[in-house]
Amino acid sequence: MSNTIMKGIRIVELGTHVAIPYCARELADMGAEVIKIEPPKGESYRTMGMLFQLPFAEDNNFVFTPYNVNKKSLCLDLKSEAGKEAFLKLLETADIFLTNTREMALEKLGIGFHTLTEKFPNLVIGSVNGYGTKGPEKDRPGYDASSFWSPCGAIQEWGTQGSKAFKPFYGFGDAIAAGQLTAGIMTAMYAREKSGKGDIVRVSLLATGLWNNVCGMLRYQAGHKFPKSFNDPIVPLDNFYLTKDGKWFLSSEEHWDLRCRAYFDLFGTPELMDDPNWNSMKGYITNVSEKVKYFEEHISQVTSEEITAALTKVDAVFEFLAETDRVCDNKQAWANDFLRKTETAAGTELTIANIPIRFESQGIIDACTPAPKLGQDSVAVLKELGYSDDQIKVLIESKSIIAK
Repeated sequence: MSNTIMKGIRIVELGTHVAIPYCARELADMGAEVIKIEPPKGESYRTMGMLFQLPFAEDNNFVFTPYNVNKKSLCLDLKSEAGKEAFLKLLETADIFLTNTREMALEKLGIGFHTLTEKFPNLVIGSVNGYGTKGPEKDRPGYDASSFWSPCGAIQEWGTQGSKAFKPFYGFGDAIAAGQLTAGIMTAMYAREKSGKGDIVRVSLLATGLWNNVCGMLRYQAGHKFPKSFNDPIVPLDNFYLTKDGKWFLSSEEHWDLRCRAYFDLFGTPELMDDPNWNSMKGYITNVSEKVKYFEEHISQVTSEEITAALTKVDAVFEFLAETDRVCDNKQAWANDFLRKTETAAGTELTIANIPIRFESQGIIDACTPAPKLGQDSVAVLKELGYSDDQIKVLIESKSIIAK
């Protein structure tokens, strides 16, 4: 079944890496037509698999695939007049233009945002940048590790005292920014229905990082110091504890006084139910290091199955850390269509995430087209724009376009 809520909407994407391509893929999965503009060498994620030590052949690209299924590829040299002319002709037919190309670079090409809005007043433009459009760092390039993670405080807050700062996997901050931009684009499209005018929607990685770590910001302002020791978490169960069968357990317990009996019975210490230092929320969050030692000792003596049975009965919030080789086997995710299978052009099957947005009126996408080869759709798109075979031949010969 195909999701059709965005059917009839044409999107032109001039994006690279994750944030813009992922936003465009979200909208493509909702039914929009996405035409991905790429330079003659292709966008950089076509070869990024080299750094990730993953396959990156044109027809078997692990890194490029998840962000670019359900798209068409039009390969243009925007530095050539013919390539730029084709780009502008395409925008005449578009509803949305998405890019993470820095605005000063677009202005040098003569296709800056305000130039485009004057030429196409009903066009909705979506942009992701590193640091915003004002201030001393507005023109700096940025990726999620630098612009999202590093300035927002989360890495230090989540770290452990005495250890080096951890390095998140690529794309987390980008994916969150992509979701923010999707929301902004949908809002701008709704406003356009009323006014008939487009808009420029900007999202920065810095703003997204700060937005998502507001809890950490509040803790800093209240005087908390980070990173914390394992023996001094915010609350006793705000740690991962190792179970008897080797699972890492975490409980997000905010109603300790209502559920503490289940823990005491599980651990064979029912007498603590009569101890005010243990049986109330006030007691639970005092002498935290003492509580940490208690949980570390007793959780190590029970299995994950025993914990699950005891805590499920009292509707507690808990989970076990997923081993990385089991993430793609999450039964709950498959039951809800949060994951799906796709194939590279070479036929290699990959598990990728489905978009997290659900509409009651729409079905779940159960199939998708493979990520396109570079310039795969160049000829077809240009013919739709009115180019003749001879004109396309000239564009190919001049290398203004690349076509497969």
